[in-house]
Order: sequence, then C-alpha cells, then structure tokens
Amino acid sequence: MVAPWLDPEKNIDPDFFDFDIDANLADKTQGLSIMYSTDDFSDILTTVDILKAKLNNATFREFNEKGHFVLDSMNTEKFPELLIEALS
Repeated sequence: MVAPWLDPEKNIDPDFFDFDIDANLADKTQGLSIMYSTDDFSDILTTVDILKAKLNNATFREFNEKGHFVLDSMNTEKFPELLIEALS
C-alpha cells in the first residue's frame, strides 16, 4: 500500500469503510508493505496509525519529504523504492 486512506474522519458515506481489518492479513499474503511519508495529509498519517495498531507482521516504510507520492509532491516520476518493493 502506498499512502493508504481509510477516511478516519468519516467524511464520505460512513458505511463505505465499515469493515474490520484482518489483523493477520500480512500472513495470508506474501507480505504487506505500507509506504507513507511523514509530510503527507493528516488523514493518511492517521490511517497509518490505525493500520500500525491493527495489523500484525506488516512492514511500514517511512519516508520524509515525499508528500503524497505524486509528481507535485515528489518532483519526479521516479519512485525506485516502490519498484524494488513491487518486484521483490
């Protein structure tokens, strides 16, 4: 996951994110990596905190000064860390 969002403020339809997070999701896959930047939107950072509290064995990759991982934030189309993660 890159910059995950669970609508922690419930700004969208409150039923849209009405589900339980499977704490063992990472164990049911070949691994679960969550990438986020410390200067992303506050809702993203809140979502990361929720996922950290609920997920077992997930890997969290923290970045700095990448914003929301879009061209306007990163000033590049390159994201080698994501490519490496996807290919491994």
